[in-house]
Amino acid sequence: MIKIIPFNTLKTGSETTAIAVSEDINEFSGEKIYYEIEKKGRDLNEFKGKQDKSIIFYFPENIPAQKIILSGLGEKNNINYETLRNFASNCVKQAIKSKTQVLDIIFPDISKIEMEEEKALKALIEGACLTNYIFNDYKSKKENTTINSIRIAVDDKKTEDLEKISQFTETLCEYVCFARNIVSTPPMDKRPSKLKKILVENAEKAGMTTKVLDGKELKEKGFNSHLGVSRGSSEDAYLVIMEYIPENYDETIVLVGKGITFDSGGLDLKPPSGMEDMKLDMGGAAAVSGAAAALAKSGVSKKIITLVPIAENMPSGDSYRPGDVLQSYNGKTIEVLNTDAEGRLILADALSYAEKLYNPDLIIDVATLTGACMVALGNNIAGVFTNHDKTGKEIVEKSEEINEPCWQLPLYKGYSKMLKSSIADLKNIGGGRYGGAITAALFLKEFIEKSNWVHIDIAGPAFAKEDRHYISKGGTGFGVRLLTEYILSRK
Repeated sequence: MIKIIPFNTLKTGSETTAIAVSEDINEFSGEKIYYEIEKKGRDLNEFKGKQDKSIIFYFPENIPAQKIILSGLGEKNNINYETLRNFASNCVKQAIKSKTQVLDIIFPDISKIEMEEEKALKALIEGACLTNYIFNDYKSKKENTTINSIRIAVDDKKTEDLEKISQFTETLCEYVCFARNIVSTPPMDKRPSKLKKILVENAEKAGMTTKVLDGKELKEKGFNSHLGVSRGSSEDAYLVIMEYIPENYDETIVLVGKGITFDSGGLDLKPPSGMEDMKLDMGGAAAVSGAAAALAKSGVSKKIITLVPIAENMPSGDSYRPGDVLQSYNGKTIEVLNTDAEGRLILADALSYAEKLYNPDLIIDVATLTGACMVALGNNIAGVFTNHDKTGKEIVEKSEEINEPCWQLPLYKGYSKMLKSSIADLKNIGGGRYGGAITAALFLKEFIEKSNWVHIDIAGPAFAKEDRHYISKGGTGFGVRLLTEYILSRK
């Protein structure tokens, strides 16, 4: 879909050409043929190059294009990589409205702003690819609302070098969209047996080896916490294991993603309004699976192990009950006081298993874990908890760079007493209304003995209630870019 082309290619004609215009940078396109129309756009009161403003010219004079899209970036001091993502997103949306099939975007002259060329190109491609997406699998009439081809026109001498960046960025975006798709898929079509097949197929296509433990094997290994959650469902529980092991790897990283295919709350049943979007509760599984595939495709020199515990949390005559005590994989006993705090139970066994079996340098778990994290940080920001502050800070910094925003929250030891049980080692909830994201993270920490560990709570940003720029309504794929870019940057 994305192709890097030399600018000279456009001299023979273009269906639709998109140009970035700044309020206070002259000749930002870097190509003389467009200088006059840039100036014309800046002179229009309804446009002026303001951020997120766009305008279309049809059959412009002296330019070999049927349509020209001018899209504003605003003032120079406010232009950053996210501005470029949004610029590309606006161009794609305008092109779709005008029924464009091939969109040519002029890569702006970034020598006029303080940006790295490679990062600027990646941002532009991300904005374009992630906007040129639609989830319409369940529409009886499918309208064509995407563009067939997007071409980025660059300096003729740089085409070959920038093409390599383009290829991987497009691949990464494809895995973001893979994650979006499975989060948005109705729960009837991703019940545990179906989700494990989807994840295995995706992993094997990316070159990873896979193994699946079913309920019988999980019972033999002592995954009783995980199996407790699954008891109410007519479907089996699974642990999907995906491995990418290159030669001469320099460290081992384990990714763990919560895979609750639908969360009714169990016997502690959610109200109807609380169940409407609970197909999203495997957003962590989607994130780690997409990131693992992207990393495998990148050829990174790190051993990447991905574990996805899968279950469906349903009420039935055999559901686990408030008051039950479950013995986890690492031997700790858990008093269940709320069956709707189930994600931490399936993660507990997977975290212990990951540490024992792989002795990793780093474990990162990703989960739509708590509504409390959304209360603290809103819908767009993920919460980061860690026993290794340096890693936490690096992840937050990377999240700011790529605009998958995270904020580090404390693992306050003083709250650990809230998890103490009078009849077991732990309770699965802290009790009371406050600090729920922290107590959930502290619960998970009980299943980490020595490894560097990060927990990312994506309850808010895993699912969008409305479109915003290149993030579409529904599953967002949050975490795929963050995990991939962070792991690639580790030294």
